[in-house]
Amino acid sequence: MHYTISKVSKNEQHRLKQLLDENLSIEDRKRIMGTIAAQYIDEGRAEGIKLGEIKGQS
Repeated sequence: MHYTISKVSKNEQHRLKQLLDENLSIEDRKRIMGTIAAQYIDEGRAEGIKLGEIKGQS
């Protein structure tokens, strides 16, 4: 799932959620949405670190 999430563009993330909502049970959605949320948090953290490094070099 992490691989799939990382390959979905930011513009298409809403569509991925919609597809999951339409095709998975509530239990599966909860489990997978937790995985997606963790991936987004990791991406945000990485972007924040990169931005901090850039600002620190200025």
